[in-house]
Amino acid sequence: MASPRENQRFILTVVLALILSAGLIAFIVDRRSRVIETLLRDWASRQVAAATDSTYQLSVSGVDLSVLGGRITIDSIHLVTDTSRNDFRSEPLPVLTATATGCGVRGVNVWVLLLGGGVNARLFRCEAIHGDVLEVVRRRDAVKSAIETPRSAISVVSDSIHLPSLLPVIVIRGTELPNISLDYTRRASDSSEMHVTLQQLTLVLRGTRIDPAVPPKARRSLFSEQAIVSANALEVGSEAQSIKFGQMRANLTDSTLALDSVVIGPTLTDAEWVKQQKQRKDLIRIQLDSARIRGLNYRRLGSVEGGVVAQRVEAFDFRVHVTSYKRLPPGPKKRRRSPQQYMAALDRPVLIDTVVIKGGRIAYTEHPAEKPTAGTMSWEQVQAEIVDLKSGAAARSAAPPMVIKASALLLGKGKLETTIEIPLMASQFDMKYSGSLGPMDLTAISALSEPVASMKLTDGSLQSLRFSVLVRNGRSVGQVTPLYRDFKVQLTDKNANAVKKAGLAIVSLFANAFKVRGNNPDKPGKAPVVGQINRPYQSTATLPQVFWFALREGLGKVFLK
Repeated sequence: MASPRENQRFILTVVLALILSAGLIAFIVDRRSRVIETLLRDWASRQVAAATDSTYQLSVSGVDLSVLGGRITIDSIHLVTDTSRNDFRSEPLPVLTATATGCGVRGVNVWVLLLGGGVNARLFRCEAIHGDVLEVVRRRDAVKSAIETPRSAISVVSDSIHLPSLLPVIVIRGTELPNISLDYTRRASDSSEMHVTLQQLTLVLRGTRIDPAVPPKARRSLFSEQAIVSANALEVGSEAQSIKFGQMRANLTDSTLALDSVVIGPTLTDAEWVKQQKQRKDLIRIQLDSARIRGLNYRRLGSVEGGVVAQRVEAFDFRVHVTSYKRLPPGPKKRRRSPQQYMAALDRPVLIDTVVIKGGRIAYTEHPAEKPTAGTMSWEQVQAEIVDLKSGAAARSAAPPMVIKASALLLGKGKLETTIEIPLMASQFDMKYSGSLGPMDLTAISALSEPVASMKLTDGSLQSLRFSVLVRNGRSVGQVTPLYRDFKVQLTDKNANAVKKAGLAIVSLFANAFKVRGNNPDKPGKAPVVGQINRPYQSTATLPQVFWFALREGLGKVFLK
């Protein structure tokens, strides 16, 4: 049995051991607390500065580690841009200003942290994040190099990240950023600007692991197994032109983007929009029930150089309505760009393998200058596939032409099928198109011809129509062959001016002559009349006008005697 003195020695030894252990733990905890503070305040700032040549400057305030609660709290995080330094960069970065507040890390494994194993936590969350971005479009000759080496503000930092030895790895099982707002301004080389304001975005990350040992090319988006950005009732633009999304979900991990209830066009009513126009201009409204994009390269989309790169785009219930108000005074004629010129002028590359339109409607409504009613031409049940949509800067010299295969019901009656090939890399305006129109009642065309030009198609049955046109340097050469019976036209208004001002309407075929060919072929067994097309390029014509002017020339040679 131990003596009282031995018991006192044992108790004293235990007390001293506990005191030493507590002191050691307190020392380690205090040291690790200072390590966390150093990591966030000093190391993170140095990392951002080193990766951007001190263009971006990061500051962190109010860092605190709660050992018992397993929490790290951060009052605020600020990111600003040294604009004077940025101006001297050969390739300036976007001007960023961002603030995150109410941030914290929960569920921290304190013992792993204390033993030097890095940060292992359950959740990182910031209550609010707001950012302002100003991007100035770079020189166009630098766009092509951006195809192979896209750089984003995030990748510039993440590709060169190095953690301190005391915190070799950061593992966070979940990240929630429920309230992100962003003001984005894009300034073009001509000083024009585009503004985008995004509100109430949500970013959710799962399985985040920041490990410098992993090569940059092998790192996942935002270092995470799953990264999803979502928003509801999102609107971008102004009352003159806006884009609205009922819902958006961007999965950065599997490279998909889902958009629902998409509306593109002015937020004004038609009447309000017309009042604001000083000269003739078409009102265009676009709607999609939904769109799904696969193989979207978010790294390039968010890069400094920008660009849209995707494997497949699917649009469901795609509706386009173009309204022309001929009552407005005509403006000066503008020289139009060809498809090749338009794509070559894009500041950012576009590479989309396939675009599919599954269902939809295209409508053209014309309000004539001297008549109270409007007429409408429509293409119903639209189906289309576009292959190899690639801009000149993105495509290679041997790139195949863009091919469009589409079908629709003209005025809901006759089935129209067409194939269009446009070599977007060509140095001049080249393309070819062909197609057919199935049987339909020609009197349906009166839906446009009678209100617009007082011209009623009283009878006529189309058996078929075939066309083939080759465009070289803007000149359209080809032929169109309509087969029809009992075609008759009646002028319902003697006001010849209304007829002559029919413009682009299909009735302009008959604006100056009314002696029509009632049948083609004229008699059974006789060869049909073929409408030859040889039309020079009109630089002020839009692409739809290029199609129509050429076909109108050929049709006029058949329908008119």
